[in-house]
Amino acid sequence: MSMKKQDKRSRVKTFVKYVNFNHLIATRYTLPHDIDGKSLVSDEQMQTVDGRKQAKLGFSKLMKEKFQKPSLEKSGNKPSKDLVFLRRKLRF
Repeated sequence: MSMKKQDKRSRVKTFVKYVNFNHLIATRYTLPHDIDGKSLVSDEQMQTVDGRKQAKLGFSKLMKEKFQKPSLEKSGNKPSKDLVFLRRKLRF
């Protein structure tokens, strides 16, 4: 597969929105511990459209980097399972 096609298939679409934690259902899909979601977006950024765009671009850049080269587990020989699920093909 060419590099252009690999880049196209590995794109990550991000979005930023407020979430009410009382209405969340726990799932096995979580952010890794080295990514702190609250520190990436501040309340001041959410007030303006430009701030939301900047926050979304920053988060998108971070997720693309983590998706392309996932961090290793503590043992150091395998990629972390927190981000490996993103690379698996969905079975419908």
